[in-house]
Amino acid sequence: RSRDTARARAPFPSPSSFVGAAAQAQPTKRAVLAPGSGHPELLWPRRVSGARVLSQMMKRACALLACMHLCDGAFSPELIKTDSECGSENLDLGPQSTLAACAAACDRHQYPRQCQFFNYGKLQEAGRCFMEQTTSSRCEEGWLSSETRDFYKLNRLSDQPVMGCMDERASNYNAAATQDDGTWCSQLADPCVSRAADGACANCVTSGQCTNEHDMNDGFRNSANDTVYASKVADGSIKVDGDLRDWATAHSADRHYESVAFASLTGDVVTFESHDGGKWYGPSDFSVSFMLAWDSRHFYLAAEVQDDMLTAGRNCWDTGLQAGFEVSSEYKEASLEMGLLQAERSKDGNISKLQLINLGLRPEQVAPSGTAACSSSLVDPLSCCIHYERSVQDGGFVEKTQIAVLRNPVTRVTTYEVAFALEDLLGSRVEDVYDSHWREGLRFGFSFLVNDGDDKAKQQGWAGYYPHALTMGWNHGNKEPWKVGVVQLARYAEAPASGGGGCGGLFFLGLLLGVGAVIAFLFRRQIIEFVQKRLGRTTSTSAPATPLAAADYMSSGSAPALTVHPPAPASSMV
Repeated sequence: RSRDTARARAPFPSPSSFVGAAAQAQPTKRAVLAPGSGHPELLWPRRVSGARVLSQMMKRACALLACMHLCDGAFSPELIKTDSECGSENLDLGPQSTLAACAAACDRHQYPRQCQFFNYGKLQEAGRCFMEQTTSSRCEEGWLSSETRDFYKLNRLSDQPVMGCMDERASNYNAAATQDDGTWCSQLADPCVSRAADGACANCVTSGQCTNEHDMNDGFRNSANDTVYASKVADGSIKVDGDLRDWATAHSADRHYESVAFASLTGDVVTFESHDGGKWYGPSDFSVSFMLAWDSRHFYLAAEVQDDMLTAGRNCWDTGLQAGFEVSSEYKEASLEMGLLQAERSKDGNISKLQLINLGLRPEQVAPSGTAACSSSLVDPLSCCIHYERSVQDGGFVEKTQIAVLRNPVTRVTTYEVAFALEDLLGSRVEDVYDSHWREGLRFGFSFLVNDGDDKAKQQGWAGYYPHALTMGWNHGNKEPWKVGVVQLARYAEAPASGGGGCGGLFFLGLLLGVGAVIAFLFRRQIIEFVQKRLGRTTSTSAPATPLAAADYMSSGSAPALTVHPPAPASSMV
């Protein structure tokens, strides 16, 4: 049968494409005479393994590509000394037609020791190949003059460090890298909002906006979002539970702000600023989007933080949220004006002060699985961390601010939902002051930031809205009220052209489906397990598992837990 068979030879691949050809190799057909027909027919041979096909192709390629060192290992011969051999013992590796073949023979030799140095013959010893058993290219045994041999060192690729990014979070992570000098990953993402033709980052100093040479971001104003707008909502329409679906039906989509630019310490206009050795690999590493709302007794902040790695430090602000509100100074003569919200943004401490509040998770509330949850409506260990840092109001803070934090370990989004109580912003006042001051059209200074800590559990970078009013400027504890942005209390229907962040309906569709479905479904078991572990209690399994919607006390008065309610149908959320 074999005499009647003519095997069709597969075309030999070019050096630049033989690897791809091997991956696409197909069994060759053979022509045999069909019984009684006298005509050949094509038959498939017995199954040939892919490994065998690849091996055959590699052998054929090696015959041509030996000089390119692609087959017998990744190596290259380095000429150390001509017309010389080392005085060490040598081992004959047999005749080799080329220098590359001699290097390949050295590469293959492993016993009694791995070949690292060799001699290659010339003139009357042309083609002779000898392994030199010295351990150094300096030949500690001494050089011997030989006009018929040259001394070489074999450099293996495996002997050389592979430089590259070794951080799995980076987009250019190199699994083969064996050495990272610390800069391969840190230079990946560019937080600059724009760069000039010469590559320089947009900078408020070079643009003439910031003129203080000792405080290079002093004077910065974000032209697109210097004023942001809070939408009026009905009292009780927003429940502080970390579930943002109630914002979708009571909030203008045009007032969603995403990665708002700010000026860094050097004046560069960026969306994220690293600190204390922190690295940033792009928006998926850390980025902040937010919305604002208000009712008759609260100012609301909803922030979604895309964060690839969540930790919580000992202090609320370490990797949490910091907020500041500008109020009139206690030194103003008119007592009625003292401590009222304003937008003066003055450097004069007799005019502008900040109410400072920090909020976040506690270390024990971040589970190893990546889940995290807390609510100020719960008692320890599930209550959130709230640090009332500084107040200029008579009597200080009333401490009625509410917060809920939820972390989705799959999407790696942490949701902060905060209701700042009017009493914590304005202090205890008579009702008519609240009614006359807290109304549509009010403008006041506002700043917030969320800190990024990754595995360090400390402040190593931040993003937010005018963050430098609150960070890197201690000012005797007063921070820097002249660096805040401005919030305006607006109607629900209004959508100022310059105030939106450009997310529109797509944000809410993703918000509803992502938060209302993915978090709800994934969190129901983890939250129950988390509560059981922290409280040392068991919960009834008779009730059906339903998606997470709120974080408050159970109405039954039993042990505090995360209550659950079924979400609205997806069709009603769009």
